[in-house]
Amino acid sequence: MKNRAKFAVGISVIVFSLAFLAWLGYGESKTYYHTIAEYQTLHGSDLSRRMRLAGTVQEGSIHHIPGRVESAPGGKSAAPAGNSQSSM
Repeated sequence: MKNRAKFAVGISVIVFSLAFLAWLGYGESKTYYHTIAEYQTLHGSDLSRRMRLAGTVQEGSIHHIPGRVESAPGGKSAAPAGNSQSSM
């Protein structure tokens, strides 16, 4: 009986750990969808989240610089590479 209890505790710890890691991964992989108007109102830590922008990309509005992508929706925004994505 004692072996079964140890086995049950071990399995419970493993299952709990996997569930916790899955929950953390889910939270890190969220992508927020914003319109250009919403993007222009974002401040602080909201700008560092993964996001996609809705709309059409205007030719010449995205500039690729090593380690950074600058975009100009409405003329005033910049985001570190990997933190924002543009979708059409």
